Amino acid sequence: MIIIGIILLLIAGGLFWGRMSTLKKLGDITITETSQIGTLVNTSKAVAEEIGSGSFAEYAEIKGVAKTEQPLTAQFSGRECVYFRSQVIREWEEEEIERDSETGEERRHWERRSEVMSDNVSDPDFWIEDETGKINVHPKGAKIESIQVLDDFEQQDSGKISIDGGKLSWGNFSFSIGDSFSGRNILGYRFKEWIIPIDQRMYALGEASDSGGTLSLQKPKEKKTFLISTRSEEELTQAAEKSTALFTYGSIGCAVVGLILILVGIIR
Repeated sequence: MIIIGIILLLIAGGLFWGRMSTLKKLGDITITETSQIGTLVNTSKAVAEEIGSGSFAEYAEIKGVAKTEQPLTAQFSGRECVYFRSQVIREWEEEEIERDSETGEERRHWERRSEVMSDNVSDPDFWIEDETGKINVHPKGAKIESIQVLDDFEQQDSGKISIDGGKLSWGNFSFSIGDSFSGRNILGYRFKEWIIPIDQRMYALGEASDSGGTLSLQKPKEKKTFLISTRSEEELTQAAEKSTALFTYGSIGCAVVGLILILVGIIR
């Protein structure tokens, strides 16, 4: 009982940390006012003329549409975009044996499990453009919230996938999956994909800086939120407020139950 109580206290600590992290994100979003891109560009030029290029840095929130001169082609869906992430997940069943601590009787059952076999991210620089101008976005290190365009599960024997010599093929996509599992019943493979389409309405929060020679929105030097999202500011705020409430109630609940179990265990 004491051990369970300690575990619940550790979970409460994790939930409290999640609450603080979400509150910080919410604060950065709500406190930072939206900047017009044209204003950021003009200010950076003025600073460069005054004290030299590479001196401008401002934490900024921008809204606009995603643009690029070199569109990407998403790995699975084939859609044009400025960013994509493609995953292949293997799903299988594995026999588990549980022994009854009182009778010693063994019980066998099948557990469904999964693992990510391939996780390919393509995140080159792109532009965000509003009615006043455009700014380069350097997404490395950002929390990227994109649009899921694919979640397709193919059974091992569906005929749509083939496995030959440790290589899996699905349409035009193929990659090595290594040796087959022994003692496991492979159910199939799940293909997932997320993209940021060209001309997608975007919200971005980061540091506008010309330190690289070109004004870009990039990861802040200070510990502030770096976020690139296809959701609106209103949607992000509502989601953060809901998450904060859930983290709060969860951490309090786990802490209270954990302390009760520890006290009961000590008394006994």
